[in-house]
Amino acid sequence: MSTPTKLILTDTLEGKYQHPQCTCIIGDLSDPQLQSTLFENPIDAVMHLAGIVSGRAEEDWSLGQRVNVQASMDLLHRCRQQWLMHQHKVRWVMSSSIAVYGVPLPSQITEETYSTPSLSYGVQKRMIEMMLNDLSRRGEIDARALRLSGVVIRPPLHNGALSGFNSDLLREPLSGRNYVCPVSKEASIWIMSMQTAIDQLLQLLWMDAEQWLGVMSGHGCWVNAPSWTVTVAQLVQAMTHIDSNIASRIHYQVQNGLQQQFGAWPLQTQFKRGIALGLKDDRNIHHQDVTSFVHYLWQQYQN
Repeated sequence: MSTPTKLILTDTLEGKYQHPQCTCIIGDLSDPQLQSTLFENPIDAVMHLAGIVSGRAEEDWSLGQRVNVQASMDLLHRCRQQWLMHQHKVRWVMSSSIAVYGVPLPSQITEETYSTPSLSYGVQKRMIEMMLNDLSRRGEIDARALRLSGVVIRPPLHNGALSGFNSDLLREPLSGRNYVCPVSKEASIWIMSMQTAIDQLLQLLWMDAEQWLGVMSGHGCWVNAPSWTVTVAQLVQAMTHIDSNIASRIHYQVQNGLQQQFGAWPLQTQFKRGIALGLKDDRNIHHQDVTSFVHYLWQQYQN
C-alpha cells in the first residue's frame, strides 16, 4: 500500500495533533452524516480503534451495540460499496480484544481456540471479526484484526475498562499511593506497552498482502497480539527494583468475577501467528526481563 497523501482523524473530542496533510473531524462515529463525510472521496485504509469497552458495554448494552456493532457495520457497508462502485479496495485494520475469549479460560489459547465471549464487549468484537472475515473471503475488503491484551501504563480513565487494574497496579504504587488490587498475587495477565500496541497496528496496516496471506490464508483475519504473560507477583517483584516499598502499598481484595475473566490467562501461550507475521514483541525487546520491561513502562508513563 502506498504512502497516504492525506490522513483523516475522527474522535468525539478534539485532539492536539496537527499536520498540513491531516484533517481532524469531531463527531460520533455512529452518525450517518459523519460517515458520509469520511467517505466523500475513495479511501485507501481504515484504522478502526473506536469502542465502548468492557465494563461500560456491560452496563449500557444499547450504547455498546450502537458503537461497537452498528457503527462498525455501517462503515464496513460503505467500504464494500466503494469496492463495488469503484473497484478500490479498503484495507481495514481493527483493534479487537482478547475479550473474545470467555470464562473459564483454557490452559492454552491460540487464534483457533473456540471463542465463547462472556462479556457483551467480547461478543461485539467477535461479531465484527466474523463480518470482516466474510467480506475478506468475498474479496471486497482487506481486513486485519489485532486482538489486543492489557495496554499499560495508561493514565486514570473513566471509560469502564474492567482490565484497567493492569495499569492501576503499576501506576498507583509507583506514584507513591496505596492500591487495592482486585485480583490475587497469583493472578496471571497478558499486558503490552502502548508503543508496542501502536507498532503492531501499524505493522498490520503497512504489511503487504503477500506476507499477510502467507501466514493467514485460510485462518481468518484475527491475530492475538504478542504480549507479556506475567503474574501479578512477578510485576510487584519487578517494581521493587524501582521502589523497595512497593509491596507495602499493595493490598488485595479479590473480586472473583474479575479474577476469572482477567486474572487467569495462560502463561505458556506462544502467539505463533503474530510472531510468524513479525509483529513487535515486548518480550524480545526486553530480552525476557520483566524488570527491564517495568522500568521502561514507568519511564514512558512519566514522559
